[in-house]
This record gives sequence, structure tokens and C-alpha cells, in this order.
Amino acid sequence: MQQGLIHPFENMSQQRFRLSFRVFLGITVVMLIILSLLGVPLQQCRTVSGGKCDIVSFELARTPAYSGAIVDAWRQHEVLQYAKWNTWLDYLFMVGYSNSVALGLLWLLQFPFPPRWKNRIRLLAWAQWLVLTADALENAALLRILYSTAISPWPQAAFVCALIKFGLLGAGVVCLAIGFWYRKRTTAEAGAFK
Repeated sequence: MQQGLIHPFENMSQQRFRLSFRVFLGITVVMLIILSLLGVPLQQCRTVSGGKCDIVSFELARTPAYSGAIVDAWRQHEVLQYAKWNTWLDYLFMVGYSNSVALGLLWLLQFPFPPRWKNRIRLLAWAQWLVLTADALENAALLRILYSTAISPWPQAAFVCALIKFGLLGAGVVCLAIGFWYRKRTTAEAGAFK
């Protein structure tokens, strides 16, 4: 089977590859901590109808009514600024997590997977840049709502982008988990025959 389109990260030296992974993973961890702390005041709010007001609920609100209700709750509890900071800082977070997953997937290519699986892994690594793009577009829609008003098409656009982001990111993380499990299993089996 023909090899899939080579990812640009595959052209890096091993040393640069490792350094890049550590940098992107470091950004991911630091930003995850910061965003989690910024998200605490948001999670403590509820809409008038009792709906959740965390960032993920805002991303998946889908309708102008629900998006607007979340923003209204944040405004009423005087935490709207936390939502704005969370959304702006997410641009740095997305660069970290999407590239960390892409590099992790490409690292799996050094193990003896069948060629068709290597092509799928490589495709998922490419897809992490689509995750980054979807997250960036989602944030642009959310910022429009936060700074203006929750009108169509912004909540729907954020929802579609969030589905793409979570779907492809989830597939990448599942592939990583299966790849690490497969690697451990084959390493253990090889050790048993020594």
C-alpha cells in the first residue's frame, strides 16, 4: 500500500522532534491549568432555567437563546471577563494540544504497525491541524457572542466547529491510547521470547 502524505513534523530530526513535543506538551499543561482556574467562576453560574454555564456548554449551546442565557448568567454574576479571557487564551492552548497529539501520533509510526494503519495514524496527525482550525473558528464565533450578542449564525457555527474539534481530537487521543497499548503489548511479547 502506498505511503500516505508525509507530515511536515516527520522531516524533523529526532532531537528537534522530542524538543517540539516537550514544548507543545508544556504549553498544553500550563494552559490547561490556567484555563481550568479561569473556568471555575463560570461553572458556578446557572442560567435562569438552570442550565450549565461552563465553557464547554457555551461551545455546544447551538442556539442563540441558550448562548445568550449563558452570557446573561455570566454578566449577572460579574464573571463575563473570565469567559473572555478563557476564550482568548484558548488560542495558545489549541496550538499546544493539537500539535502534542499530532507529534504523539507520528511517534507511533516508528513501531511495526501494518502500512494501512500507519496511513490512518498519519491521516489523524494531519487532522489535528483541522482540529486547531476548527477550534480557532469556534473561538472567533464565541468572541463575537461575548463582545456583541448571541444571534445566528454564531452559536451554530461554534457548535459545528466544536463537533469537528471534539470528534477529530477524540479520534487522535483514542488512536494514541491504542498505539501505546499495542506498543506495550508487543514489547512485552518480544521480551518473553528472549
